[in-house]
Amino acid sequence: MKRINNLLLLFLIVLSLPSSFAQTLEGRYWYFGNQAGLDFNSSPPTALTNGAMSAFEGCATISDVNGVLQFYTNGNMVWDKTHTPMPSGSGLNGDGTATQTAIIVPKPATLVHIIFSRWIRMAVLADFVTAKWI
Repeated sequence: MKRINNLLLLFLIVLSLPSSFAQTLEGRYWYFGNQAGLDFNSSPPTALTNGAMSAFEGCATISDVNGVLQFYTNGNMVWDKTHTPMPSGSGLNGDGTATQTAIIVPKPATLVHIIFSRWIRMAVLADFVTAKWI
């Protein structure tokens, strides 16, 4: 039993090594709430008040691998790093009351990102997902 525990521990350590070396700063900025945000570049994080978004919940933010803000969304609208709406950043139909109305997924080895937004149609009580390439 001890040997199995040791092998399991070694396996878990080996699995965690690549992720610890591959960490990036893509989550450096968080924008949320009413024009609020956090910059995790310092300890403690710095409060930001320059956001353009109003969101009760379910927003998403993405930075590049160097920690430079790229854009953020509340599931309905997308704002760029200068806090202005992006040309293709409207009509996502995200539900502002959903716990996680939007998620941003970077396409590996490219500058392309996909925003998935979740909306609920109350008449039929069904979930729908909208995807938009940014």
